[in-house]
Formats: sequence, structure tokens, C-alpha cells
Amino acid sequence: MKGDVLAVSIRHPQAPFRLPENQSQTPIICIAAGTGIAPFRGFIQERALLLAQGQTLAPAALFFGARSPEQDDLYAVELTEWEQAGPGVERERDVMELWGMGGKTFVCGSRGVGDGVREAIVNILVEAEAEGKDEDGVRARFEAVRNVRYVTDVFD
Repeated sequence: MKGDVLAVSIRHPQAPFRLPENQSQTPIICIAAGTGIAPFRGFIQERALLLAQGQTLAPAALFFGARSPEQDDLYAVELTEWEQAGPGVERERDVMELWGMGGKTFVCGSRGVGDGVREAIVNILVEAEAEGKDEDGVRARFEAVRNVRYVTDVFD
């Protein structure tokens, strides 16, 4: 209401939490829950502007959830428009293809979301490689690309 006071704080994301420099060559995978979608809205706005300028972009995927989509899906109209305007993906196989193409994965949300996504991706990579026989090797390779190809902005 008019006259109400709202307390807010601005958090600057960690340095690697930004779109890749070469967006035409580097696919992105964005995963969020709840308010974690905020930075991805900015990513999508930038990509929509580049598309409108005629630039070709690598594919992108956005996965997000909300406790009450009927109330919390604040950007449904925008997201639907952007989805129809640009290259995207829909299935796990496609996400793994983007990863294989050198895609960069971003996760924003609670620490629990970040931990869960990390484990899910590692498990998918383990299954995809050598029928799960080299889990330690897959985990080591995944850890080597943290903050390069797998970047989180988590909070609790």
C-alpha cells in the first residue's frame, strides 16, 4: 500500500554466474526453484534481445518449479513467449546432449536445490558413461568443472 516500507537487499552473484561470452556456441541449462528464477529471467531477456537483433544462439533449457504454480508462476506469459521465440530443449536426453556440447549449467535456489541438482546430474552422467562402472571418475571430472561449467548461486 502507499506509504508502506519495504526492506530489500541486493546480492551480487558470484563471478562465474553469468552468461557465457560466446552465446552462439555455448548451450546453457538453467535450473531453479521459487525465487531462484530471478537471475534466469535476466538471462532470457538478454537472449531475447540478441535474437531480436538477428543473432544465432546456442540452445537453452530452463527448468524451474514453484510450490503453488497458480500463484507463484509470475512470468508464465513471458516465458511462454520466449520459449516459442528461441531454440530450446525439452527432454533429459537433450539436456545431456547440451552438456556433451560443452554446455554450461546454472543452478539458483536453496542449498537443498543445489545439492539435489548436483547429485541428479552426476547420477545421469554415471549412467551415461560406461554403464555406471566409473562413478568415482565421473565425480572427479564433474568436480573439476564446478564453477566453470556447473555454477551455483545458492542461499539458505
